[in-house]
Amino acid sequence: MSKLVWVIRIYKDKAAAHLKVGAEKAIISAPNKDAPIFVAGVNEKEYKPDIDIVSNASCITNCLVPLAKVINDRSGIVEGLLTTIHLITATQKTVDSLRDENAQHN
Repeated sequence: MSKLVWVIRIYKDKAAAHLKVGAEKAIISAPNKDAPIFVAGVNEKEYKPDIDIVSNASCITNCLVPLAKVINDRSGIVEGLLTTIHLITATQKTVDSLRDENAQHN
């Protein structure tokens, strides 16, 4: 069994730190600029075993994209609109306020 680590909201360079201490693979469970993004049912076949760090996109992407792919493959999608209501996350403020420049997440 390979050593796999799930990484939340960090970039590929920080995820690589897990590889340095023994993880064989890292999955970033958020959208990411650096790592290739794979969505089950859409493009998981593009994954190659030599890729050590991947992103699994976002929860919204994982809910919408597989269904949108089926519709697009069968009928075509010309245009779309998505409205989502999402619970607050650990990095969001519950009240609108000025940004604290010293805070890590604003």
